[in-house]
Order: sequence, then C-alpha cells, then structure tokens
Amino acid sequence: MPRLAKGPYLKKREREGAKPLWYIIDGDRRISTGYTTKETAKAKEALEQHIRGRFVQKPSPDYYVQQALELYERDVMPNHSRPDDTKRYLQRLLEFFKGRTCDEVSRETSMAYERWRTQTGKPFLGEPPRDRRPVKPASVRRELATLQAALNHAYESRKLKHPIAVTLPSKSAPRDRWLTQSEAARLVMGALGCVMAPYSDLATKAERWRIWRREESVVSRHLARFILIGLRTGTRHDAINGLGWYPHADGGHFDIERRLMFRSTSGAVQTKKRKPPAPIPNKLLRHLPRWKRQSDSLFVVAYTPATSDDDDKKKPVEKKEDAKLGRVTKAFNRAAARAGLGPEVTPHVLRHTCVTWLMQAGRSAWDVGGFVGMSAQMVQDNYGHHAPDYLRETANAQPVSRF
Repeated sequence: MPRLAKGPYLKKREREGAKPLWYIIDGDRRISTGYTTKETAKAKEALEQHIRGRFVQKPSPDYYVQQALELYERDVMPNHSRPDDTKRYLQRLLEFFKGRTCDEVSRETSMAYERWRTQTGKPFLGEPPRDRRPVKPASVRRELATLQAALNHAYESRKLKHPIAVTLPSKSAPRDRWLTQSEAARLVMGALGCVMAPYSDLATKAERWRIWRREESVVSRHLARFILIGLRTGTRHDAINGLGWYPHADGGHFDIERRLMFRSTSGAVQTKKRKPPAPIPNKLLRHLPRWKRQSDSLFVVAYTPATSDDDDKKKPVEKKEDAKLGRVTKAFNRAAARAGLGPEVTPHVLRHTCVTWLMQAGRSAWDVGGFVGMSAQMVQDNYGHHAPDYLRETANAQPVSRF
C-alpha cells in the first residue's frame, strides 16, 4: 500500500561557498524561499503562504443567485412548515440579486440589501427601485438567512466550487413583553367582540377597564380558543392551528380521555422548534369537552362566522372543506386593539406569557422547558429573572452592618 503524501514542508539545503537556504518541498517540486537558516520565521511564513495558495477558492462566475434561489425553491421549500413565508423571502431576494452571480454576494452586498430593505427614499446606484415599505432588521435577517441556506444547498449540490458566506444583521434582543392576568382577560374579551375602555377608580386612582360596547359582527370564537390554548400551553402559532380532536396527518391533537396534548403528528420530523407532548392544564381541560360538542370540524381552532342576536341580519354561510386554519395575525391585531393593547402584543407573546407565569409560580427551568418545548438554558437566560427566588439568597448574603 503506497504511503500518503506528506504535504508541503521546509527543508534546509546546504550550498558550497554560500549560506544554506530553506526550500519548500511539495511533492516533486522544490521551491526556494530565499531565506537563510537564520531567517526561519520568515521561511515558515513563506510556507504558510504557499499552502494557502494551493487552496485558493476558484470563482463560479457562471452560476447566478437566481439559479440558486430557484434550486432551493424546487428542492427544499416544499418541506418547510411555512412554505408561503419562504416563497415571499425568495421573491424579495430575487428583486435585489437578479442578474448578480453568486460570487458577487459579499459583506458589501449584504449590507446594501439591508439598507435597501430598511430605508426609504431614492435607491443607491445599481439598486432596484424601493417599491415596498421598509421592514425591521429582524425581517432582513430572516431573508438573508434564506439566501445563505440557498447558497449552501447550491454548494452541496455541486453547483458552486466553494461555499459562500452571507453577512447577517445583528440579532435583535429577546422580547420581554408578556401579559398580566388582566391584560389576558381583556384580550379574550376583545376576541369576543368587546371594546374595552379605561377609567380611573375614584378611591384608589388606579386604572381599570370595563366593556364599553360589544360588536357582534366581529365575534371570533376561534380566536378566543387560539388565545386560551396559547396562554395555557405556550404552544407556537402553527402548532395551535394544527391541533385536532383526533389524530391526523396535518398536526397534533388533544387526547381528552388521557388528558394529553400532542403538538405534532406521530412520526413527524423533529426540528429545533420542538413540539413535545404535554399534559393538558386543568384550566384548559374544562373548556375542551364543550368546544368539541360545539365543533363540526376536525380542527380545534376552526373558523366560525360571526353571530348576531338579530335573526334578520344572519346570512347563511356555505361550509368550506375541513382545512387547517392559516395565520390569525390580522384577527389577533384587531382583537388586541379592541382590548386596548399595543402593536407589540403579537401571537408569540402568548408563549412568552405562559413561560413567564410558570416561572413566577416557582417552577424550575427544566420543568417549564419540558412543558412548552424549550431548552432549560433558554428558559433560564430569558425568563429566569421572573422566578420569585431569583438571586434572592445572593442579594441577602451581604454582611450585617449598621446602615
């Protein structure tokens, strides 16, 4: 069996009537460094430059970003949990990178894309028109992460001769917005069509809320179910919409008899967004039998048309096919506005609220993470300060003094 090649290395060569020199031996090649034995450090630097020169990345000038995005759309996007979102990211990227080769993707082009997506006004030279409203850096980060995934897929498919790195914007700080018990109750009332109005208590001067009026035409009972499930279980948006009354192929289900909630279908591929099974909380379990009796759909959160007490205003609604509900962001925002909550309250705040309430109740980060599908380290880093005994012993461990 032949021996493996040793690779480039330095070798000293003696010369008659002259000082010995360092040579680079690379297989059958012998390259002089021009440095004597007293200049060993410079000779080693020359060897490093020679080795780096052997692995110079050759460009792929004939492969365009558009081709990489189309390949990613064909091979990878259909397996995503939100293919519509990925499709939208690819369209935004194509508007900017159309006509550019993959080797033109660099730190400068990534920063130019961020500027193009987050600013208004006249675009810079070479940039397409800004026909869309500005977005936040977090949205740009998701879009550029999609570009990075597309380039990685192209490299793995041997379309590129070397991997290409995309510079992403800085990661935004984690949100610390969560709902109090009063705010959560107002949000549920807002989903049921109640417009909340604040008033001041004359005795305590505290701000209180009451129902100002109720709009029967905007009652969203499916949204109220969505909110209650999110508050009590901390389940993510898409997983809530996929919950059914029985096992099915599009998501998880509730097993009322065993008091268990399965967030994903059996045999589903697990991703970093974990969906572990968990027991159904008692405060949610009391609603499920009634919801099941009232439901004529496979899914727990199924759209039901608004109802009114006036029979003359009722209109027959054709029943659609039993399909998984899409995103409820618009309906959620309208309910939050009726409840007097700001735009920072999004559907994902329900998950933050559930974890925060559990930590405030004194549960361990390990138990909370196992219940909601989150690592214990993430729970401790982002929600640990909500625990009642958070650093309490350390804060009280100072020496006793007179002041």
